This record gives sequence, structure tokens and C-alpha cells, in this order.
Amino acid sequence: MEVIKTPATFLRLVLCLVNDLCRFLNALETMGGADQLAKDVGSRNVASWNDPLDALVLGVHQVGLSGWKQEECLAIGNELLAWRERDLLEKEG
Repeated sequence: MEVIKTPATFLRLVLCLVNDLCRFLNALETMGGADQLAKDVGSRNVASWNDPLDALVLGVHQVGLSGWKQEECLAIGNELLAWRERDLLEKEG
């Protein structure tokens, strides 16, 4: 992990995070984006979204670790994990 000693280092890390987020969003769009997710939820076929949700939870966690809106990031991460758990419970129940 890189130690943030200067504003330039911080900016470089933020730009890397933004770049990774853009790649992640592009991958979600390749899967069909929000329209496909809505269809999958309607048909209860959401297993293919578990890995993207996990990646999103990790990304939100990293943003929270940076110190930016930590409580908000924790709440968003918990909500995403709850969505994932609901899917697992519905399959088992």
C-alpha cells in the first residue's frame, strides 16, 4: 500500500480508483446493466450478479477507508451485502 505523503500522491491514488471504477461499470454494462439486473431480479436469476456485488462492496469499503463519508460507505456496503444474502436465503428457503 502506498503511503500518502503529498497531495500529488493522493490525487494519483484517487485517479487509480476512478479508473478501476470505470472499468467495473463498463463490465456491468457489458452484462446488460440495470435493465438486465431488473429482468434477472424479476425471474429470480440473480446469481450471476454476486461477484459484481462483492466487487462493489469492496470498492465502497476502500472509499470508506480513505476517510470519505465512512458511515455512508458502511451503510451502502451493508445494504449490498443484505441484497446478496436475501438471494441466498430465497434459494435455500
